[in-house]
Amino acid sequence: MSETEPGKRIIIEGTDGTGKSTQANMLAMQLRLNEIEVLRIDEPDSAMDYKGTILVPAASEMRKIIKDGSVERTAEANVVMFTAAAIANWKTATQPHLLQGGWGVQARDYRSRMAYQGHAENYGIEEVERITQATMDDQYMNPDFTVILDFPDEAEEVREARIGKRGPLDTPDTFESRDASFQQSIRDGYRFIAQRDNIEVINANQSKIEIADEIWGRMVGKLGLDLVKYDWEAIEKRVK
Repeated sequence: MSETEPGKRIIIEGTDGTGKSTQANMLAMQLRLNEIEVLRIDEPDSAMDYKGTILVPAASEMRKIIKDGSVERTAEANVVMFTAAAIANWKTATQPHLLQGGWGVQARDYRSRMAYQGHAENYGIEEVERITQATMDDQYMNPDFTVILDFPDEAEEVREARIGKRGPLDTPDTFESRDASFQQSIRDGYRFIAQRDNIEVINANQSKIEIADEIWGRMVGKLGLDLVKYDWEAIEKRVK
């Protein structure tokens, strides 16, 4: 009896407003049409199956505190809470799913903590990495494919406009509500990490289909996969 080959774990990173969740959803649709079982994770929120079922309620509850900017806390506390949500998702849902041959498509991973808390909140990129390595295994630390979506500095107003379309929030978002220098520090952190770790970077100042096609092409090329690329118009009609 042959063992099931573990599934792939795909990470889409980037600052707020770069379209990570949109791209993760579009990628998941393409993979599901290729008959691949996909979990969707928007860290620190719970992993979800194709029906949108919350698989890790503890992660969803932690996300409420993490996203609430009215609750003051230190960068270290943020790292601990993000890491706790990541552990809950990984141990409860994502890792078992991968071991059964399913895929995980995730918006944000530990490199978000490195860019936000490690760099922008001055906690230290290496310290965030050390904490993650101490609490997670090699499989978590080494996803199969990671891409960072990045707006050029001159297109910052486009990113801000995207965030503005989300409408008013009940409480200020912990990170989106911070000033321009903080947002620039996050971008600088991601750019440093991309260069250091040789991570793919894609210009987020494109249409969602252009970005999705670029992610698909780079992912398939890097992983050497034989998958069908479905037409986006046909997919949208099918979803409707």
